[in-house]
Amino acid sequence: RPHVAIIDIKMPGLDGLGVLAEVMRSGLDTRLVLLTAFVTDDQALAAVEQGAHGIFLKDQEGDELIACTRAV
Repeated sequence: RPHVAIIDIKMPGLDGLGVLAEVMRSGLDTRLVLLTAFVTDDQALAAVEQGAHGIFLKDQEGDELIACTRAV
């Protein structure tokens, strides 16, 4: 069981928010960082309210993703 998972918001089938909902329902301790190219304030707020531990934009630098993952 991973401590942290980085999940793309837009995926075929079950999207990142769906994965987030499943993780929260199952009671897993895995913390989720959602990966996206663009996010509105409303989407970000909804993701955090649903239990996301972070949101990372795809245009950010790779070292920032490492820092984000470590912080989560």
